[in-house]
Amino acid sequence: MKERFDKFRAILDREKLDGFLVTSPVNRNYLAGFSGSAGLLVFGPQKTWFLTDSRYTTQAGLEVKGAEVVLQTRFQLLDAAALVKKAGIRRLGFEATHVTVAAHEYLAKELPKVKLVPTRRLVEELRLLKDGRELEALRQAARLADRTFSHILSYIKPGVREQEIATEMEYYMKQQGASGPAFETIVASGWRGALPHGIASEKKIQMGELVVMDFGCTFHHYHSDMTRTVAVGRVGALEKKVYGVVRRAI
Repeated sequence: MKERFDKFRAILDREKLDGFLVTSPVNRNYLAGFSGSAGLLVFGPQKTWFLTDSRYTTQAGLEVKGAEVVLQTRFQLLDAAALVKKAGIRRLGFEATHVTVAAHEYLAKELPKVKLVPTRRLVEELRLLKDGRELEALRQAARLADRTFSHILSYIKPGVREQEIATEMEYYMKQQGASGPAFETIVASGWRGALPHGIASEKKIQMGELVVMDFGCTFHHYHSDMTRTVAVGRVGALEKKVYGVVRRAI
């Protein structure tokens, strides 16, 4: 994590920012390693703090690297503002796409002498280039999705509901080490295959139908995404034609 902190501080120097608030959960996890649902990173000129509430202090102590864990005792933004004042920050960057208008108004009120600077995609700039650990997590997520597809083929039969297929896929992913699905699993059979995001329904699969599955898993916070179409028994001329059109379009 230290390497990521150092690279991010270089970006802050480039942007002429002596402080920064990281509020995006994904960016917070990327920089500090925290996987919980509540927390805020405050970068100062020399030091970085991770602010969280009493539910997560033990978890933060185990996971957070490169930042001092601070227990939130009041409203989170109020405590964050206090850290900004303590650090003597004059130009405070924040993630414009993750800070609400209300939060910005509050910070402006609490920090009248601080210039609030909206930024976009500064942490994401670092995330574009994957390191070895990230690449391996992506490989594992993809391999797990591939195994899930092989596993589910024997379950796809006439009379089975789409939801049953999706449930088995997600259960298998977790059994194999995933923390969960990357998104809500799509299983769409027959006419429902024309739906762009046909979330699994109570519809029963019929003989002669095509079944579209769009699925993936989350492994160490990295996602896979796979789409597969299978036929149940023999399909008709129309289904073959439609499948061919889609395949050529890809």
